[in-house]
Amino acid sequence: MDMKPARIRLHIGELIVNGVTVGDRDALGDAIRIELTRLLTADALPSALTRTRQIPSIDAGAVQVASPRAHALGTRVAQAVHGSLGK
Repeated sequence: MDMKPARIRLHIGELIVNGVTVGDRDALGDAIRIELTRLLTADALPSALTRTRQIPSIDAGAVQVASPRAHALGTRVAQAVHGSLGK
């Protein structure tokens, strides 16, 4: 049986990140998008997404990274968001 993958649309209305320059904004967004796509397609959907179709808000908490580079920070933010969806 050929099953289509679930279509997931994620909208991040507000993301507060201290210490990132305006010039790094696009790179940060790209890193978050790429890592979230990887995480959401690698395994089963997080439990929060199996219970409801809409989640009005989540708190991914504070993110600590060793490197202030946009790619490292974006990857870590995506992992925190994904982890919050599993709660």
